[in-house]
Amino acid sequence: MIVLNKEVTQLHKDEILHLAKVSIGDTEYNPSKHDDFIEELDNIFDIYLKIFSVTKEDSRAISAAVKTIYIRIKQMESVQDILKKYRVYSTYHKNKNFNVYMTLDNLAQKWNELNHDTKSNLASGIAGRYNSARFFVLMDNWAN
Repeated sequence: MIVLNKEVTQLHKDEILHLAKVSIGDTEYNPSKHDDFIEELDNIFDIYLKIFSVTKEDSRAISAAVKTIYIRIKQMESVQDILKKYRVYSTYHKNKNFNVYMTLDNLAQKWNELNHDTKSNLASGIAGRYNSARFFVLMDNWAN
């Protein structure tokens, strides 16, 4: 369930809504994919809140980080290679679209077993240099 609070409502809603649409394979709202859209929107807010609960950063910084993480995992072959190296495989949703949230969940299951250097390489590879600290926060707080 989507939990809206003051911080979340300050998100750049258009960016987050667009990200949710693209994540399920559409650029426009498609009523036939309504349930998938709501699930993906819930996943994006969950990621946002995991980061915000620790960093208390401006919503723009966090929404930009979430967008970067999603785009890099979905579209960059080098990121896919990094994930495969650590046996975190691409996860696909029932509608055959790549599921970033499930892939992050798979990585989070292994996160505590990794040493600091490996975590650093994964964080900068997946989230980029400017968002690696936020990615650390996300993985460290995944279970919360």
